[in-house]
Amino acid sequence: MRMKCGCIQLFIILISIANPACADELSLPLAGYFHPGRAMPIRWRGTQSGELKISSDGIATRATSSGGVFPTIIINPDTRELHWTSPSESTGEITYLHPLSDSDFLIGNTLPASVSLAAIFPDHHLVWVHLDPGDLQSPPLAWESLDALVIASSDWEKLPQEIQNDLVAEGVTIAIDGEKPANPFPWIRADRFWIAATNIPMPPIISADADAPLDGQIIGRSDAFRYRIVLLGAIYCLVACGVALWRSRWMLLAFVILTAAAGALLAIDNSHQSPIFQKSRTVRLESEIPLEETWVYQVSHRPVEFRLPVTGVVQPVFSDESEIQQMKLTLRCGDNGEPISIDGFLPADVPLAVMTRRLAPDQTFTKLAGSSH
Repeated sequence: MRMKCGCIQLFIILISIANPACADELSLPLAGYFHPGRAMPIRWRGTQSGELKISSDGIATRATSSGGVFPTIIINPDTRELHWTSPSESTGEITYLHPLSDSDFLIGNTLPASVSLAAIFPDHHLVWVHLDPGDLQSPPLAWESLDALVIASSDWEKLPQEIQNDLVAEGVTIAIDGEKPANPFPWIRADRFWIAATNIPMPPIISADADAPLDGQIIGRSDAFRYRIVLLGAIYCLVACGVALWRSRWMLLAFVILTAAAGALLAIDNSHQSPIFQKSRTVRLESEIPLEETWVYQVSHRPVEFRLPVTGVVQPVFSDESEIQQMKLTLRCGDNGEPISIDGFLPADVPLAVMTRRLAPDQTFTKLAGSSH
């Protein structure tokens, strides 16, 4: 009898070890479909909190969490697998990736039954994926690969306003089945659905016009640093004039000491400045649902590592494909899956553009409002 109980216990232990529910698990809510250069969601069910690492061909992902849905960006359309390492040091691969072409229209359907949108999108090759409405409570950036979302009005109203706005801002066409939503978008009735869309896709991740919003401006030192240089220069000139009026045999030595001290002070101030020069530009995109894009450009005259805080719907944009491998970018996500920063390496004199998009505010807005940090 004891031998029988011991065998049963051993069998239970072996089953619990082999049980996938007891191990780190990653899955693909969009069944592996993605548009190259646009984020796709990854669902992680972990055994412990910590940093999940996902290696990609261009942009790696780091998520500090114990589970949830978070975004990752795949650039190369030939990518067929991703490699991951969990906080428990488990490793694995994410396979069955399906890159989409520009003619493919990816639709996420949260309704219990299939529907037809062929009449609404007649010129597209429709690719359908069934979604769990609960997954949409995750960061909107994770769903950037979606071209359209079909959702019941009751499930749509459960989403926070910020998530609704960001989904529309990143170019997802929303098709609501049921009552007209309370969100004040310019909803259009089409068959049984209420449709809202900006019809402005996200910019391509590789674009020769990545620096167009700069409008010819040159990235350089911040205004605050330039102000200090002018101020210190003015102080030096005033003191130097005073020393020059000093009728003493020590005047020349004092002038040399003053100049050396001024040079040392400037060198110390410069050493505490980041070698990264940064400039930002805000652009309003006019449509039925106006959008606001904030472009941040940064460059360094020497190779340097960087961390750029980001939030919401964000996308790096490269002017040339060769820059992707050089910069070794990492998208870092917080506990709720929201992006918190983009880390990487800036080669000398190679600029990086990072775009953040949101719905334009209702208040008075300047069409092109530039600023620099």
